[in-house]
Amino acid sequence: MPSDPGDDKVIRRLNDIVRNAEFVIAEAEGAGRDGFIQSMTVQYAVRYAMLCMSEAARHLPDDLISGHAEISDWNKLKGIGNPLRHEYDRLDPKILWEAATVHVPRALKAAKSMLAAVAEAPPDSESE
Repeated sequence: MPSDPGDDKVIRRLNDIVRNAEFVIAEAEGAGRDGFIQSMTVQYAVRYAMLCMSEAARHLPDDLISGHAEISDWNKLKGIGNPLRHEYDRLDPKILWEAATVHVPRALKAAKSMLAAVAEAPPDSESE
């Protein structure tokens, strides 16, 4: 059975991605590259927000993701949580910066596009 794109859980997960992506982008822009790389506080905040994005992405239905190719590899977004949790001591701040300034804005755009699609989707006839 296909997922109900209007499902409250899906909307909540997409909003989680949007909120955390906006936070990551604001922190990165506010700190600038050098400030970001030097500040453990900013890095920790960004890591946590990216971990939340990863967890939310893991719970999005595959049929919703397949219809939105704005992020070329959703598996990377879903999987970023593992290195954030288990390889925290080896994460290069420059790689984290790249993720925050290149990949997270793409995820934000995709999540907003998905939210718009969910808002426009007719109710699933099976759930009526």
